[in-house]
Amino acid sequence: MTSLPPTLNVFFKSGPFAWNGALAWWLQVSCIFAWVIATLVVLLRAINQQQAEETASLLAGRTHQNGELTQRLARLEMRFGEIEQLQA
Repeated sequence: MTSLPPTLNVFFKSGPFAWNGALAWWLQVSCIFAWVIATLVVLLRAINQQQAEETASLLAGRTHQNGELTQRLARLEMRFGEIEQLQA
């Protein structure tokens, strides 16, 4: 779509198809600008999603570790209780 207007600038000296016309120059600039903005938006969304996923996985890992620590602490308390009963 954007390659056709510049090929016509050989035949036109003024108007929208000329080298400085609306279609030959500004259509391409507008398309490139729109592409850069769209790419930027998609990239920022992907970065935010990746950060959210990493945060969620870190929190899930901490929860898992906390659960594991709680179980280990409960087992140690049981063993200490058994040792106290043996000493008594």
